[in-house]
Amino acid sequence: MDRNAEYFAANYQDVVAELEAIPSDLAAKYTEESIARPQGSAGKAVRALDENPEPRANQAPSISFVAELKAARENLKPTEA
Repeated sequence: MDRNAEYFAANYQDVVAELEAIPSDLAAKYTEESIARPQGSAGKAVRALDENPEPRANQAPSISFVAELKAARENLKPTEA
């Protein structure tokens, strides 16, 4: 058993915050082209973190997922009403 498991555990709080910051009504308010990126990025982040049960190995990818999710969210283009 690893006595320092908590010390080495990856921190996913920023990933969760970015996932929660993506609007739930993407299709209703944003262009189809612009919603593809956050949807793809979110799915990629969740799959990658689910597929690797070793928390220590997930810290570096989680940092890149935060940047990718943030960029995708910030580049959402509203539909013209």
